[in-house]
Amino acid sequence: IIIPLVIASVIRGIGARHDLQKLRSTGIKLIVYILITTILAIVIGIFLASWLKPGSYVDLNGHTTNITTSKTVPVATSDISLKKDDLVTSIPSMITGLIPTNPLNAILNSEMLGIVIFSIIIGIAMATLPNRRMSPVLKLLDGVLRISMTIVKWAMFLAPWAVFGLIAKTASYVGIKTLFGMSIYIITVLLGLAALLVIYYLIVLISRRINLIEFAKKISKVQLLAFSTSSSAAVMPLSIHTAEEELDVDTATAELVMPVATTMNMAGTALYQAIALIFLAQMAGVELALGQLILVIITLVASAIGAPGTPGVSVIVLATIAENMGIPTSGMILIIGVDRILDMFRTSLNVTGDLTASVVLNKN
Repeated sequence: IIIPLVIASVIRGIGARHDLQKLRSTGIKLIVYILITTILAIVIGIFLASWLKPGSYVDLNGHTTNITTSKTVPVATSDISLKKDDLVTSIPSMITGLIPTNPLNAILNSEMLGIVIFSIIIGIAMATLPNRRMSPVLKLLDGVLRISMTIVKWAMFLAPWAVFGLIAKTASYVGIKTLFGMSIYIITVLLGLAALLVIYYLIVLISRRINLIEFAKKISKVQLLAFSTSSSAAVMPLSIHTAEEELDVDTATAELVMPVATTMNMAGTALYQAIALIFLAQMAGVELALGQLILVIITLVASAIGAPGTPGVSVIVLATIAENMGIPTSGMILIIGVDRILDMFRTSLNVTGDLTASVVLNKN
C-alpha cells in the first residue's frame, strides 16, 4: 500500500499548491536540509568510529565470511562504480539515473526514489494548470490517499503481535554472547544516533521555539512504531497524521515534505553506514586517508538519499560500498548479527528527522 500512498501524497501535496514561488522555496529548503543533516551525520559517524576504534576490539577468528553483492542493489547508484578514478565520470550517470525511464518499471521494482521523482514532476505540472481543471484529479488522489490510510489503520491492529514476533526473532538470532563481543561497536552507533537526536531537537528549538518536552511526547508514537517495524516507509501514514494533528503542520506542507523526506532523508542510516565502514576497515587493518574519507562522505550521501526505507536494505548497500572502495567484507557477518537491533534505532532517528523537517518548513 506504500506505493499508491506515496504517489497520491506527493502529487496531491504539490499539485494542490498554485503558489509556485512557495512550492519552489519549500522544495529547495527541504533538499538543503536533507543534504546538511546527512553530511553532518556522516561526519559524526566517522569521528566517533575513528576515536573509539570499535574494530580493534573484535576478533575475526571463527567469524569470517565474504558478502557478495551479485544481486542489484535497489538504490540510484547501484550500477555505478564509486572508486576514486571513476567518481567524476559517474556523476552524469548518477544524476540521470535518478529519473526513471519507465515509471511503471520503477513501481514494479519498488524503486521509491524514482517513484517520488516521477510524482514530483507530475505534481509540478498540475500546479501550473488552472485549479478548476485539476479539481477532479485532486479529488481522485484524495480518495486514493484516504483508502490507503484506512488500510494502514487496519494493519496497525496487527502491529503489537508483529512487534512481539520481530523482537523474539532478533533475540534468538543474535544471542547475548555475540552482543557482548560487539558491545563497543553498538555503543559507538548509539552514541552517534544520540548526538544526531540532540541536533534535531536543537534545530526545532532554534527554528521554531517549540517546547522540546512537548515535541518529544508528540512524536514518541511515531518513534516507537519506527523502532518496532524498522521501516520509515511503513510509518509514513502515522508520520503525516502526527505532523498535521499533533505538530500543527499545514496539510499541504505535511503531504509534500513527509513522502519526500521518508524516501530521501536517511541521516540515521548514513551515520550507521559511516561507522560500519570504518569498523570493517579497522578489523581488516586498512587505514583510510583523508581523500578516502571525503569519498566515503560523498558515496554515503548518494546511497542514503537513494536507499529504500525498508528493513535490511542498508546491509546490502553497505557491502556494495565496501567492495567498491576496496574494504574487505570479512566482518560483515558480525554486522549482520546485530543489524536488526541497530536498524530499529536508526529508523527511529530517520523519522525524527522527517518530522523535524516538517516543523521547520511549516508555513503556519
